[in-house]
Amino acid sequence: SHMNNTVDIYTNVLTPSDSTTHTRFILDSIRIYPNHSQKKSNTKLTPHPIGNKTTIYENEYYLKHNVFDRLILEDPNGYYNRSLELKTINRLQNLGLFKIVNVVNEHSTNGEKSHITQSIYLTPIKMQNVSAEFEINNRSGNFLGTGASAKYQHNNIFHHGETLTLSLGASVETQFGDGLSLINSSDLSAQADISFPRLITPFFKIKEQARYIPRTVITSSFTIQRRTEFYKLQSLNARFGYIWRQSDTKLHEFYPININEVQVSEKTPAFLEILNDDLRLARSFDDFLIAGLQYSFTFSNQVRRTKKNNQYFKFDFETSGNLLSLITGANANNPQEIVGLKFAQFVKATFDYRKYFVLNKTDIATRAILGFGGAYGNSEEIPFIKQYIIGGSNSLRAFRLRGLGPGNFITDTIGLTDIESQFIDQTGDLKLELNVEYRFPVFNYLKSAVFLDAGNIWLLNSVEKPEGNFSFSEFYKQIGLGTGIGLRLDFDFFLLRLDIAFPLRGPTLNDGFTWRLSDINLLSSRWRSENLRYNLGIGYPF
Repeated sequence: SHMNNTVDIYTNVLTPSDSTTHTRFILDSIRIYPNHSQKKSNTKLTPHPIGNKTTIYENEYYLKHNVFDRLILEDPNGYYNRSLELKTINRLQNLGLFKIVNVVNEHSTNGEKSHITQSIYLTPIKMQNVSAEFEINNRSGNFLGTGASAKYQHNNIFHHGETLTLSLGASVETQFGDGLSLINSSDLSAQADISFPRLITPFFKIKEQARYIPRTVITSSFTIQRRTEFYKLQSLNARFGYIWRQSDTKLHEFYPININEVQVSEKTPAFLEILNDDLRLARSFDDFLIAGLQYSFTFSNQVRRTKKNNQYFKFDFETSGNLLSLITGANANNPQEIVGLKFAQFVKATFDYRKYFVLNKTDIATRAILGFGGAYGNSEEIPFIKQYIIGGSNSLRAFRLRGLGPGNFITDTIGLTDIESQFIDQTGDLKLELNVEYRFPVFNYLKSAVFLDAGNIWLLNSVEKPEGNFSFSEFYKQIGLGTGIGLRLDFDFFLLRLDIAFPLRGPTLNDGFTWRLSDINLLSSRWRSENLRYNLGIGYPF
């Protein structure tokens, strides 16, 4: 019969035979060994008293001693408290500087039977490391993309547990075919992040939670994107905010300062012609300034390995331009600029829910995404980089990236070059996506999956593209649907994925959304070339 591998355990604490009560121990001192190694002896370490009967033993100094005074919650002058000890261990681990935290409680050498001395042995991680990544991806239309990135990280840059991360990345995409440019698009990005293991607030002090260490984060990034035969886009971003964990399953991120400057230059005549024919797209590609706030909440119980069925939920919220609008008095009839740039005013919220069901050696993964955003006041459109897209290797795999929607809209490729027909113009203000994937092993490291993806994006009250507008009475008729099979090489630490998908329902040039079931013909080379999408990726799509 099927067993659930669980047992009931009952514990009964017996009263000592020689006393009416258990001994309540007094913690008389704490010893900390920040550079502990089982391979080296700690007998010749130099003691450094930091007060309150706490002493640090070390010869190699790398972490300032007041950090330990803040992290350790136990009181050496009081009774031993197991709860505070566990919270202290959790805080030391949460600092991210130690790969092993070992606490040993021993009888004190002062002769008092009820006194104990606590020794905290800490094995540090490497303070600095360098890593690199390389990726190849493919999408329909003979597009091949390659990317590489390098990252340097210092986990204790100012000796208080601050983490500095510097990264540099580049990617190019090419398309094979007669008369096509060798490089279709290229991206170059640089980013610098610094994280402080405490809350830095300018006007008030917030009490830290006992179990988890909050972090203050400052990030900055610069990106250059070139799209051959169209434009060059430069983006400069800076954020200041906080990351804190409420529990094992709940994480919050809040950035009260989020500034992003975007400039589009080197617009080609072909691109300007496209913008002249699409007022909404032209507004989206204006130079602009985003200045607002971001908030994110994540719930995940995937770290609890005892749970068979896991779930994940993430809520993202972003707004921009409200404070600037109050200062400048901007509105729809009186748009304003800051430092010569239009500032974007919009609100955006996205919900991402995932549920995983384990069935013996197989599992079912499901995902639902709902997002909506709207421009108002100083803006007529959400900035292009903030608009929703759908399709590609991590979304609706039967449609190319940005190849579906909004609504009933479909690109008329007659008279267009291959690059123009693939131009990134299919974006929206609302997004609905549903995915289900059945994953099963084949043998050893080879795994497979069958999947079904559905969804679309829509616009809000667009005059230029009325066929893309959202309508409660029509939206369910505009759901794209695709299916396929996936092959995965899963080495636990690394997964290489190939998904082959084709559409079951999608838009047509003159008839709106139609079912394509009767057209399926896997033996036809023409059908395969027009409908099969090959998606190469690293890691699971969700």
